Amino acid sequence: MRSKLFFVVSLVVALAASTSLAAEKEYKWDGFELTDSGMELAAMGGFVEGEAFAVRFQPDPGDYPVTLKRVDLLFAGQMGEAATTKQVGYKIFADLGTSAQPGAELASGTASLTSIDLASGSGQIEQLPSVDIQADNVVVNSGGIRVAFYQGWTGTPSITADGSTMSPTIVSNVNYILAADPFGQGFDWYKAESLGVSGNWVMRLVVETAGGPVEDVIEQDTTVDSLEVTSISPDSGLDSEATAVIILGEGFEAGLSLFIGSTQVDAEFITSITSTKITATVPSGLAVGFHDVVVENPGGNTAILGDGFEVISGQGELALDSVVPGEGYTDEETPIKLLGAGFFEGVAVFVGATELPTGNVTVTSDTLIDAVVPAGLEPGVYTLLIQGDQGEVASAANAFTVKERDVDVIDPEVLAVSPNWGGEDTEFEISVVGENFQDGARVKLSGVKLATVFIDAETLQAT
Repeated sequence: MRSKLFFVVSLVVALAASTSLAAEKEYKWDGFELTDSGMELAAMGGFVEGEAFAVRFQPDPGDYPVTLKRVDLLFAGQMGEAATTKQVGYKIFADLGTSAQPGAELASGTASLTSIDLASGSGQIEQLPSVDIQADNVVVNSGGIRVAFYQGWTGTPSITADGSTMSPTIVSNVNYILAADPFGQGFDWYKAESLGVSGNWVMRLVVETAGGPVEDVIEQDTTVDSLEVTSISPDSGLDSEATAVIILGEGFEAGLSLFIGSTQVDAEFITSITSTKITATVPSGLAVGFHDVVVENPGGNTAILGDGFEVISGQGELALDSVVPGEGYTDEETPIKLLGAGFFEGVAVFVGATELPTGNVTVTSDTLIDAVVPAGLEPGVYTLLIQGDQGEVASAANAFTVKERDVDVIDPEVLAVSPNWGGEDTEFEISVVGENFQDGARVKLSGVKLATVFIDAETLQAT
Protein backbone atom coordinates (compact mmCIF):
# COMPACT_ATOMS: atom_id res chain seq x y z
CA MET A 1 0.00 0.00 0.00
CA ARG A 2 1.36 3.43 -0.92
CA SER A 3 1.70 5.22 2.42
CA LYS A 4 1.07 8.92 2.94
CA LEU A 5 0.07 9.23 -0.71
CA PHE A 6 -1.93 12.42 -0.29
CA PHE A 7 -2.78 15.26 2.05
CA VAL A 8 -6.50 15.86 2.64
CA VAL A 9 -7.62 19.48 2.62
CA SER A 10 -11.05 21.02 3.08
CA LEU A 11 -11.97 23.69 0.59
CA VAL A 12 -15.02 25.92 0.45
CA VAL A 13 -15.50 26.70 -3.21
CA ALA A 14 -17.65 29.37 -4.75
CA LEU A 15 -16.93 29.09 -8.44
CA ALA A 16 -18.62 30.63 -11.41
CA ALA A 17 -20.51 28.07 -13.48
CA SER A 18 -18.72 27.22 -16.70
CA THR A 19 -20.40 26.89 -20.03
CA SER A 20 -19.21 24.31 -22.53
CA LEU A 21 -18.04 25.76 -25.79
CA ALA A 22 -19.99 25.07 -28.91
CA ALA A 23 -19.19 21.75 -30.61
CA GLU A 24 -17.54 20.55 -27.43
CA LYS A 25 -18.26 17.68 -25.08
CA GLU A 26 -16.55 17.18 -21.75
CA TYR A 27 -15.91 13.75 -20.23
CA LYS A 28 -15.15 13.34 -16.54
CA TRP A 29 -15.29 10.86 -13.68
CA ASP A 30 -14.78 13.12 -10.67
CA GLY A 31 -17.62 14.65 -8.67
CA PHE A 32 -16.08 18.09 -8.30
CA GLU A 33 -18.31 20.94 -9.49
CA LEU A 34 -17.42 24.60 -9.74
CA THR A 35 -20.59 25.49 -7.81
CA ASP A 36 -19.87 23.07 -4.96
CA SER A 37 -18.97 24.32 -1.51
CA GLY A 38 -17.39 22.43 1.33
CA MET A 39 -16.22 19.54 -0.89
CA GLU A 40 -13.34 17.57 0.58
CA LEU A 41 -10.41 17.46 -1.84
CA ALA A 42 -7.10 15.65 -1.69
CA ALA A 43 -3.90 17.21 -3.05
CA MET A 44 -1.65 14.27 -3.92
CA GLY A 45 1.68 14.71 -2.18
CA GLY A 46 3.20 11.26 -2.68
CA PHE A 47 4.54 11.45 -6.24
CA VAL A 48 8.28 11.26 -6.89
CA GLU A 49 10.21 12.55 -9.86
CA GLY A 50 9.43 10.60 -13.02
CA GLU A 51 6.04 9.30 -11.88
CA ALA A 52 2.76 10.13 -13.61
CA PHE A 53 -0.99 10.34 -13.02
CA ALA A 54 -3.54 9.45 -15.68
CA VAL A 55 -7.25 9.07 -16.39
CA ARG A 56 -9.03 6.84 -18.91
CA PHE A 57 -12.00 8.43 -20.73
CA GLN A 58 -14.63 6.54 -22.70
CA PRO A 59 -16.59 8.42 -25.41
CA ASP A 60 -20.17 7.43 -26.10
CA PRO A 61 -20.62 5.24 -29.21
CA GLY A 62 -22.43 8.02 -31.08
CA ASP A 63 -19.62 10.52 -30.48
CA TYR A 64 -17.02 8.98 -32.79
CA PRO A 65 -14.89 10.20 -34.35
CA VAL A 66 -13.79 12.55 -31.56
CA THR A 67 -11.12 15.23 -31.93
CA LEU A 68 -9.18 15.96 -28.73
CA LYS A 69 -9.06 19.65 -27.81
CA ARG A 70 -7.91 20.20 -24.24
CA VAL A 71 -7.51 18.73 -20.76
CA ASP A 72 -8.76 20.58 -17.66
CA LEU A 73 -7.36 19.48 -14.30
CA LEU A 74 -7.27 20.63 -10.69
CA PHE A 75 -3.51 21.10 -10.29
CA ALA A 76 -2.77 22.27 -6.74
CA GLY A 77 -0.42 22.16 -3.79
CA GLN A 78 -0.91 21.53 -0.11
CA MET A 79 -3.02 23.91 1.94
CA GLY A 80 -1.21 27.24 2.03
CA GLU A 81 1.33 26.32 -0.66
CA ALA A 82 1.82 29.28 -2.96
CA ALA A 83 0.92 28.99 -6.61
CA THR A 84 3.80 27.92 -8.82
CA THR A 85 4.32 27.15 -12.51
CA LYS A 86 5.67 23.77 -13.54
CA GLN A 87 6.67 22.28 -16.87
CA VAL A 88 4.97 18.91 -17.29
CA GLY A 89 5.15 16.22 -19.91
CA TYR A 90 2.01 14.55 -21.20
CA LYS A 91 1.15 11.51 -23.28
CA ILE A 92 -2.08 10.37 -24.88
CA PHE A 93 -2.73 6.65 -25.30
CA ALA A 94 -5.39 4.39 -26.71
CA ASP A 95 -6.94 2.45 -23.82
CA LEU A 96 -9.50 -0.36 -23.85
CA GLY A 97 -9.66 -0.50 -20.04
CA THR A 98 -8.69 -4.16 -19.85
CA SER A 99 -5.38 -3.66 -18.05
CA ALA A 100 -3.42 -1.19 -15.94
CA GLN A 101 -1.09 -0.89 -18.94
CA PRO A 102 -2.20 1.60 -21.62
CA GLY A 103 -2.43 0.84 -25.32
CA ALA A 104 -0.62 2.49 -28.22
CA GLU A 105 0.75 6.00 -27.75
CA LEU A 106 -1.18 8.52 -29.86
CA ALA A 107 0.64 11.77 -29.01
CA SER A 108 3.01 13.40 -26.54
CA GLY A 109 4.24 16.87 -25.62
CA THR A 110 5.01 19.34 -22.86
CA ALA A 111 3.00 22.11 -21.26
CA SER A 112 3.17 24.69 -18.49
CA LEU A 113 0.77 24.34 -15.57
CA THR A 114 0.26 26.93 -12.83
CA SER A 115 -0.96 25.43 -9.59
CA ILE A 116 -3.87 26.68 -7.57
CA ASP A 117 -3.33 27.88 -4.00
CA LEU A 118 -6.23 26.17 -2.26
CA ALA A 119 -5.95 28.46 0.78
CA SER A 120 -5.48 31.84 -0.96
CA GLY A 121 -7.93 34.67 -0.52
CA SER A 122 -11.50 33.56 -0.03
CA GLY A 123 -10.82 30.19 -1.65
CA GLN A 124 -12.50 31.21 -4.90
CA ILE A 125 -11.27 29.55 -8.12
CA GLU A 126 -12.36 30.98 -11.42
CA GLN A 127 -11.40 28.06 -13.65
CA LEU A 128 -9.37 24.85 -13.74
CA PRO A 129 -5.88 24.92 -15.22
CA SER A 130 -5.93 23.67 -18.82
CA VAL A 131 -3.59 22.10 -21.36
CA ASP A 132 -4.40 22.73 -25.02
CA ILE A 133 -3.81 19.60 -27.10
CA GLN A 134 -5.46 20.64 -30.38
CA ALA A 135 -2.08 20.96 -32.10
CA ASP A 136 -1.53 17.22 -31.62
CA ASN A 137 -4.36 16.56 -34.10
CA VAL A 138 -5.52 13.42 -32.30
CA VAL A 139 -8.71 11.96 -33.76
CA VAL A 140 -10.10 8.81 -32.15
CA ASN A 141 -12.51 6.60 -34.07
CA SER A 142 -13.18 3.96 -31.40
CA GLY A 143 -12.18 2.79 -27.93
CA GLY A 144 -11.04 4.60 -24.82
CA ILE A 145 -8.46 7.33 -24.34
CA ARG A 146 -5.90 7.66 -21.53
CA VAL A 147 -4.31 11.03 -20.78
CA ALA A 148 -1.20 10.99 -18.57
CA PHE A 149 0.84 13.81 -17.03
CA TYR A 150 4.46 13.21 -15.93
CA GLN A 151 6.02 15.02 -12.97
CA GLY A 152 9.64 16.15 -13.14
CA TRP A 153 9.74 16.84 -9.39
CA THR A 154 8.86 15.18 -6.10
CA GLY A 155 5.77 16.11 -4.06
CA THR A 156 3.33 18.91 -4.77
CA PRO A 157 1.98 20.68 -6.71
CA SER A 158 0.21 17.77 -8.30
CA ILE A 159 -3.16 16.41 -9.30
CA THR A 160 -6.06 16.64 -6.84
CA ALA A 161 -8.59 13.91 -6.03
CA ASP A 162 -12.23 14.41 -5.10
CA GLY A 163 -12.42 12.14 -2.04
CA SER A 164 -10.69 10.91 1.10
CA THR A 165 -10.11 7.68 2.98
CA MET A 166 -13.10 8.55 5.16
CA SER A 167 -15.33 9.33 2.17
CA PRO A 168 -14.06 7.27 -0.78
CA THR A 169 -15.46 8.14 -4.20
CA ILE A 170 -13.04 6.43 -6.57
CA VAL A 171 -14.32 4.61 -9.65
CA SER A 172 -12.41 1.42 -10.45
CA ASN A 173 -10.31 1.05 -13.58
CA VAL A 174 -10.18 4.70 -14.66
CA ASN A 175 -7.55 6.40 -12.43
CA TYR A 176 -3.93 5.32 -12.86
CA ILE A 177 -0.44 5.98 -11.48
CA LEU A 178 2.89 5.34 -13.17
CA ALA A 179 4.91 4.56 -10.03
CA ALA A 180 8.48 3.62 -9.24
CA ASP A 181 8.94 -0.14 -8.96
CA PRO A 182 9.55 -1.10 -5.28
CA PHE A 183 12.49 -3.28 -6.37
CA GLY A 184 14.22 -0.47 -8.22
CA GLN A 185 13.44 -1.88 -11.65
CA GLY A 186 12.08 1.34 -13.20
CA PHE A 187 8.42 2.39 -13.40
CA ASP A 188 5.17 0.55 -13.96
CA TRP A 189 1.48 1.41 -14.27
CA TYR A 190 -0.90 0.68 -11.40
CA LYS A 191 -4.57 1.29 -10.80
CA ALA A 192 -4.75 4.19 -8.37
CA GLU A 193 -7.08 2.36 -6.00
CA SER A 194 -4.50 -0.42 -5.57
CA LEU A 195 -2.06 2.19 -4.14
CA GLY A 196 -4.48 3.61 -1.59
CA VAL A 197 -6.08 6.44 -3.54
CA SER A 198 -9.72 6.86 -2.51
CA GLY A 199 -10.89 9.61 -4.88
CA ASN A 200 -11.01 10.28 -8.63
CA TRP A 201 -8.43 12.54 -10.24
CA VAL A 202 -10.07 15.88 -11.00
CA MET A 203 -9.27 15.77 -14.70
CA ARG A 204 -11.57 16.31 -17.68
CA LEU A 205 -11.14 15.69 -21.39
CA VAL A 206 -12.77 18.14 -23.79
CA VAL A 207 -13.39 16.92 -27.34
CA GLU A 208 -15.19 17.89 -30.50
CA THR A 209 -17.62 15.19 -31.50
CA ALA A 210 -18.89 14.14 -34.90
CA GLY A 211 -22.39 15.17 -33.88
CA GLY A 212 -21.65 18.91 -34.02
CA PRO A 213 -22.18 21.52 -31.31
CA VAL A 214 -23.22 20.11 -27.95
CA GLU A 215 -23.49 22.13 -24.78
CA ASP A 216 -23.34 19.34 -22.25
CA VAL A 217 -21.13 17.80 -19.63
CA ILE A 218 -21.15 14.01 -19.86
CA GLU A 219 -20.94 12.12 -16.59
CA GLN A 220 -19.15 8.86 -17.33
CA ASP A 221 -20.95 5.61 -16.55
CA THR A 222 -19.52 4.46 -13.24
CA THR A 223 -20.82 0.90 -13.53
CA VAL A 224 -17.45 -0.44 -14.67
CA ASP A 225 -16.81 -4.14 -14.59
CA SER A 226 -13.80 -4.32 -12.28
CA LEU A 227 -13.21 -8.07 -12.49
CA GLU A 228 -9.57 -8.70 -13.43
CA VAL A 229 -6.97 -11.44 -13.01
CA THR A 230 -3.48 -9.93 -12.80
CA SER A 231 -1.23 -12.82 -11.73
CA ILE A 232 -0.95 -16.40 -10.52
CA SER A 233 1.89 -17.63 -8.33
CA PRO A 234 3.54 -19.96 -8.92
CA ASP A 235 2.77 -19.75 -12.64
CA SER A 236 3.71 -23.37 -13.39
CA GLY A 237 3.38 -26.86 -11.93
CA LEU A 238 3.98 -30.52 -12.73
CA ASP A 239 1.35 -32.61 -14.44
CA SER A 240 2.03 -35.39 -11.95
CA GLU A 241 1.08 -33.47 -8.81
CA ALA A 242 -1.32 -30.85 -7.49
CA THR A 243 0.00 -27.29 -7.17
CA ALA A 244 -1.06 -24.77 -4.50
CA VAL A 245 -1.46 -21.30 -6.08
CA ILE A 246 -2.42 -17.74 -5.19
CA ILE A 247 -4.32 -15.73 -7.81
CA LEU A 248 -4.32 -11.94 -7.53
CA GLY A 249 -6.65 -9.45 -9.17
CA GLU A 250 -9.77 -7.56 -8.24
CA GLY A 251 -13.52 -7.93 -8.27
CA PHE A 252 -13.51 -11.55 -7.06
CA GLU A 253 -16.79 -12.64 -5.50
CA ALA A 254 -17.74 -15.48 -3.18
CA GLY A 255 -19.04 -18.46 -5.13
CA LEU A 256 -16.91 -17.74 -8.19
CA SER A 257 -15.76 -20.48 -10.57
CA LEU A 258 -12.09 -21.04 -11.38
CA PHE A 259 -10.84 -22.71 -14.54
CA ILE A 260 -7.33 -23.71 -15.59
CA GLY A 261 -7.81 -23.98 -19.33
CA SER A 262 -11.04 -25.93 -19.78
CA THR A 263 -10.69 -27.75 -16.43
CA GLN A 264 -12.80 -26.37 -13.60
CA VAL A 265 -11.18 -26.43 -10.18
CA ASP A 266 -13.53 -28.15 -7.72
CA ALA A 267 -14.95 -25.82 -5.07
CA GLU A 268 -13.36 -27.90 -2.31
CA PHE A 269 -9.93 -26.99 -3.71
CA ILE A 270 -10.66 -23.23 -3.54
CA THR A 271 -9.69 -22.57 0.05
CA SER A 272 -10.27 -18.81 0.32
CA ILE A 273 -11.65 -15.88 -1.68
CA THR A 274 -11.31 -12.16 -1.05
CA SER A 275 -12.03 -9.35 -3.50
CA THR A 276 -8.37 -9.34 -4.56
CA LYS A 277 -7.01 -12.84 -3.82
CA ILE A 278 -7.95 -16.47 -4.46
CA THR A 279 -6.12 -19.32 -2.73
CA ALA A 280 -6.62 -22.62 -4.53
CA THR A 281 -5.01 -25.88 -5.64
CA VAL A 282 -4.54 -26.72 -9.31
CA PRO A 283 -5.26 -30.44 -9.75
CA SER A 284 -2.76 -32.91 -11.18
CA GLY A 285 -3.28 -34.60 -14.52
CA LEU A 286 -3.69 -31.50 -16.69
CA ALA A 287 -2.29 -31.58 -20.21
CA VAL A 288 1.29 -30.38 -20.57
CA GLY A 289 1.45 -26.83 -21.95
CA PHE A 290 0.10 -23.32 -21.28
CA HIS A 291 -3.44 -22.79 -19.98
CA ASP A 292 -5.60 -19.70 -19.52
CA VAL A 293 -6.54 -18.82 -15.94
CA VAL A 294 -10.26 -17.99 -16.01
CA VAL A 295 -12.33 -16.53 -13.16
CA GLU A 296 -16.10 -16.34 -13.54
CA ASN A 297 -18.17 -14.53 -10.94
CA PRO A 298 -21.66 -15.82 -10.03
CA GLY A 299 -23.24 -13.07 -12.17
CA GLY A 300 -21.47 -14.34 -15.27
CA ASN A 301 -18.68 -11.72 -15.51
CA THR A 302 -15.46 -13.36 -16.66
CA ALA A 303 -11.79 -12.37 -16.53
CA ILE A 304 -8.98 -14.23 -18.26
CA LEU A 305 -5.22 -14.30 -17.72
CA GLY A 306 -4.14 -15.68 -21.08
CA ASP A 307 -1.61 -18.54 -20.94
CA GLY A 308 -1.22 -17.73 -17.25
CA PHE A 309 -0.33 -21.22 -16.00
CA GLU A 310 2.10 -23.71 -17.53
CA VAL A 311 1.82 -27.45 -16.87
CA ILE A 312 5.22 -29.14 -17.06
CA SER A 313 5.83 -32.84 -17.51
CA GLY A 314 6.77 -34.33 -14.15
CA GLN A 315 8.28 -37.39 -15.75
CA GLY A 316 11.34 -35.94 -17.40
CA GLU A 317 14.00 -38.18 -18.92
CA LEU A 318 14.39 -41.52 -17.17
CA ALA A 319 17.88 -42.02 -15.72
CA LEU A 320 19.44 -44.50 -13.27
CA ASP A 321 22.63 -43.25 -11.66
CA SER A 322 23.40 -45.66 -8.83
CA VAL A 323 22.19 -48.54 -6.64
CA VAL A 324 22.81 -48.69 -2.87
CA PRO A 325 23.89 -51.15 -1.56
CA GLY A 326 25.49 -52.75 -4.60
CA GLU A 327 25.43 -56.35 -3.31
CA GLY A 328 23.37 -58.89 -1.44
CA TYR A 329 23.22 -62.61 -0.62
CA THR A 330 21.37 -65.32 -2.42
CA ASP A 331 19.83 -66.67 0.79
CA GLU A 332 18.08 -63.46 1.94
CA GLU A 333 16.10 -60.43 0.71
CA THR A 334 18.10 -57.22 0.17
CA PRO A 335 16.51 -53.73 0.45
CA ILE A 336 18.08 -51.36 -2.11
CA LYS A 337 17.75 -47.70 -3.17
CA LEU A 338 17.83 -46.70 -6.83
CA LEU A 339 18.96 -43.10 -7.39
CA GLY A 340 18.36 -41.22 -10.64
CA ALA A 341 15.77 -38.97 -12.32
CA GLY A 342 12.42 -39.10 -14.07
CA PHE A 343 10.99 -41.86 -11.86
CA PHE A 344 7.21 -42.12 -11.80
CA GLU A 345 4.54 -44.41 -10.41
CA GLY A 346 4.18 -47.64 -12.37
CA VAL A 347 7.76 -48.15 -13.53
CA ALA A 348 9.08 -51.73 -13.56
CA VAL A 349 12.42 -52.69 -11.99
CA PHE A 350 14.52 -55.61 -13.24
CA VAL A 351 17.54 -57.33 -11.70
CA GLY A 352 19.01 -58.92 -14.77
CA ALA A 353 16.06 -60.67 -16.45
CA THR A 354 14.08 -60.95 -13.21
CA GLU A 355 11.31 -58.38 -12.77
CA LEU A 356 10.76 -57.42 -9.15
CA PRO A 357 7.19 -57.90 -7.89
CA THR A 358 5.20 -54.63 -7.80
CA GLY A 359 4.94 -54.99 -4.04
CA ASN A 360 8.73 -54.83 -3.86
CA VAL A 361 8.92 -51.47 -5.69
CA THR A 362 8.05 -48.08 -4.13
CA VAL A 363 8.53 -44.87 -6.13
CA THR A 364 9.41 -42.53 -3.26
CA SER A 365 10.07 -39.49 -5.48
CA ASP A 366 11.06 -38.67 -9.04
CA THR A 367 14.69 -39.26 -8.00
CA LEU A 368 14.38 -42.24 -5.61
CA ILE A 369 12.96 -45.76 -5.79
CA ASP A 370 12.98 -48.06 -2.76
CA ALA A 371 12.98 -51.73 -3.77
CA VAL A 372 13.63 -55.19 -2.36
CA VAL A 373 15.69 -57.82 -4.21
CA PRO A 374 14.20 -61.23 -3.33
CA ALA A 375 16.22 -64.19 -2.04
CA GLY A 376 16.99 -67.06 -4.34
CA LEU A 377 18.80 -65.34 -7.20
CA GLU A 378 21.82 -67.18 -8.50
CA PRO A 379 25.18 -65.76 -7.44
CA GLY A 380 26.53 -63.35 -10.05
CA VAL A 381 26.76 -59.75 -11.27
CA TYR A 382 23.53 -58.20 -12.55
CA THR A 383 22.46 -55.13 -14.56
CA LEU A 384 19.68 -53.05 -12.90
CA LEU A 385 17.04 -51.76 -15.31
CA ILE A 386 14.03 -49.43 -14.96
CA GLN A 387 11.32 -49.48 -17.63
CA GLY A 388 8.41 -47.04 -18.07
CA ASP A 389 4.96 -47.83 -19.36
CA GLN A 390 5.78 -46.23 -22.71
CA GLY A 391 8.87 -48.40 -23.20
CA GLU A 392 11.38 -45.84 -21.91
CA VAL A 393 14.37 -47.51 -20.28
CA ALA A 394 17.20 -46.54 -17.94
CA SER A 395 19.86 -48.99 -16.76
CA ALA A 396 23.03 -49.33 -14.72
CA ALA A 397 25.32 -52.11 -15.94
CA ASN A 398 26.89 -54.49 -13.41
CA ALA A 399 25.30 -52.51 -10.61
CA PHE A 400 24.30 -55.35 -8.27
CA THR A 401 26.17 -58.47 -7.16
CA VAL A 402 24.47 -61.53 -5.63
CA LYS A 403 26.83 -63.53 -3.41
CA GLU A 404 26.69 -66.99 -1.87
CA ARG A 405 27.23 -66.76 1.85
CA ASP A 406 30.43 -68.42 3.11
CA VAL A 407 29.86 -71.14 5.78
CA ASP A 408 32.65 -71.40 8.32
CA VAL A 409 33.67 -75.09 8.98
CA ILE A 410 34.44 -75.68 12.65
CA ASP A 411 35.82 -79.05 13.72
CA PRO A 412 33.88 -80.80 16.50
CA GLU A 413 35.60 -81.62 19.76
CA VAL A 414 34.84 -84.70 21.93
CA LEU A 415 35.26 -84.12 25.64
CA ALA A 416 33.77 -87.29 27.17
CA VAL A 417 32.03 -90.60 26.40
CA SER A 418 29.68 -92.29 28.86
CA PRO A 419 29.79 -95.14 29.50
CA ASN A 420 33.28 -95.60 28.15
CA TRP A 421 33.21 -99.43 28.14
CA GLY A 422 30.94 -102.32 27.03
CA GLY A 423 30.83 -106.02 26.19
CA GLU A 424 32.07 -107.31 22.87
CA ASP A 425 28.84 -109.07 21.91
CA THR A 426 26.42 -106.72 23.67
CA GLU A 427 24.64 -103.66 22.03
CA PHE A 428 24.72 -100.60 24.24
CA GLU A 429 24.01 -96.83 24.08
CA ILE A 430 26.58 -94.17 24.74
CA SER A 431 26.46 -90.38 25.22
CA VAL A 432 29.12 -88.26 23.56
CA VAL A 433 29.70 -84.84 25.14
CA GLY A 434 31.72 -82.12 23.42
CA GLU A 435 31.47 -78.87 21.35
CA ASN A 436 30.52 -77.71 17.84
CA PHE A 437 28.32 -80.69 17.04
CA GLN A 438 25.98 -80.17 14.08
CA ASP A 439 22.74 -81.81 13.08
CA GLY A 440 23.60 -84.81 10.91
CA ALA A 441 26.87 -85.62 12.67
CA ARG A 442 27.73 -89.37 12.97
CA VAL A 443 29.72 -91.10 15.69
CA LYS A 444 32.29 -93.62 14.56
CA LEU A 445 33.80 -96.34 16.74
CA SER A 446 36.99 -97.88 15.29
CA GLY A 447 35.86 -96.69 11.85
CA VAL A 448 32.38 -98.15 12.19
CA LYS A 449 29.50 -95.57 11.87
CA LEU A 450 27.07 -95.83 14.74
CA ALA A 451 23.42 -94.91 14.66
CA THR A 452 23.52 -91.35 15.97
CA VAL A 453 20.92 -88.96 17.36
CA PHE A 454 21.75 -85.22 17.44
CA ILE A 455 20.68 -83.77 20.78
CA ASP A 456 22.36 -80.37 20.60
CA ALA A 457 25.68 -78.78 19.72
CA GLU A 458 27.20 -80.35 22.82
CA THR A 459 25.54 -83.78 23.00
CA LEU A 460 25.16 -86.81 20.70
CA GLN A 461 23.68 -90.20 21.46
CA ALA A 462 24.93 -93.27 19.60
CA THR A 463 24.13 -97.02 19.64
